Amino acid sequence: MSKYFKYAIGEIILVVIGILIALQINNWNQKRINNDKARYYLLGLESDLTRQIANLDNINKSYVSIIKVAENLLVDYQKFESIEAIPNINKRISNLMWENTFSVINTSFSELVSTGNISLIQNKELRNQIIEYYQYLEVSYQTTNQNSKDVFYSLAFPLFSEVLIINPSDFGMSLDKKLIYNFSEKLTKEQKNQFKNIETQKKIINAINLKILATTSNKQSLNFFIKNGKELLDNIKKELEK
Repeated sequence: MSKYFKYAIGEIILVVIGILIALQINNWNQKRINNDKARYYLLGLESDLTRQIANLDNINKSYVSIIKVAENLLVDYQKFESIEAIPNINKRISNLMWENTFSVINTSFSELVSTGNISLIQNKELRNQIIEYYQYLEVSYQTTNQNSKDVFYSLAFPLFSEVLIINPSDFGMSLDKKLIYNFSEKLTKEQKNQFKNIETQKKIINAINLKILATTSNKQSLNFFIKNGKELLDNIKKELEK
């Protein structure tokens, strides 16, 4: 009886060992799968961030250009003491009609959140950095758009539209020669009379300053996310190299 008992115990031990080995192998496989998924998401985040930073950089350059145009207009106004006397005034104010806002490129982050796989990124500090960046980026996107709507489109844009001759050629579009002639001959005279009015000049100067304020505010926000985006991108690359 003792002989069979020992044999049974031995069989049980072998079964237990087999189960433990199977569980260990399963854990190794699951860990490998999770690591592969984490790498997949990190590569996606790397791609998204690269495109996001490029997008922000391009918008930032346009902001720099717009602010320069607006500031030069104010300098010329001080110089000539009249809107009417400023060279190429219609075209230069037309350049201020552009209003660029950035896009949020967060495909990989959205997938991480919606699938609950954000925990696959084991580096807690990096994980928190990713979450904070995209959360604040979304808030900034909403704020920037609202800023453009409340300040530029509600206040400055109507003032510009009131005095400008909207000429597609000032926006890089080609026009028939007859149309260009009509713009310059028929409408410019009335526009010059508007510019002589001191109240109109006050409105234009205010609109230019509002454009500078709104664009500068948006530019500061962009610079923050460019800087922090580059830091996050570097940390993701370091994690991928491990």
